[in-house]
Amino acid sequence: MNKSWMQQGMAESKATHSSSYYLKKVLRLFGKVVIGILALIVLIFILIQTPPVQNFARKKIESYLQNKLQTKVTIGKLYIGLPDIISLQNVYIEDKSKDTLLAGSKLKVNIDLFRLLNNVVEINDLQLEGITAKIKRQLPDTTYNFQFIVDAFMPVTQKPVNTKDSSVMQVNLNNILLNKVHVI
Repeated sequence: MNKSWMQQGMAESKATHSSSYYLKKVLRLFGKVVIGILALIVLIFILIQTPPVQNFARKKIESYLQNKLQTKVTIGKLYIGLPDIISLQNVYIEDKSKDTLLAGSKLKVNIDLFRLLNNVVEINDLQLEGITAKIKRQLPDTTYNFQFIVDAFMPVTQKPVNTKDSSVMQVNLNNILLNKVHVI
C-alpha cells in the first residue's frame, strides 16, 4: 500500500511540474513577442528620422500629389521629427495653366500626431517662411486657380453632415507664424 501511495504522489508531482513548465514557456514566448513588437516600433521610429527614408517618403508624396492634382509638384526636402514636427522645404506647386501657384522656402507644422487617433487635428504651430502664392481668377470664370486642389480632395459623393457621426474631424490651429509671405 505504501508503494502505490508513493507512485501516486510522484505522478501528481510530474503533472504539476509539467504544467508549470509549459506555463513558463508560454509566458517566456509571450514576453519575447511583446519585446519584439516594441523593438520593431522603436526601429520604425528611428528609421523614419533618417535622411534616406525621409527622401523616399518625399518622392512618394511628390508622386502622389502630382498624380492627384495632375500638375507639377516638387518638394526639395522633407523632415519628419517624430512625434510632432513635419517640415517641407523648397516647395513648388503649379496651377493648371502651368503658372506658379505656390512657391516657398519652408512650411513647418508642429502637429500632435497622437491626437489624430481621436479624430482631432491639433496644429500647435504653423510656420510659413519665404512663401509666394499667386491667386487669380480670370473673368468671366468664377473659380480661382486653386479650385482644382479643392476638387481633387473632395469626396466623389457628398453625404449630409451628421453631427453625431464620430468620423468627423475636429481641427484646432493655435499659432501661425508668417515670415516673408507674399500673396499676389
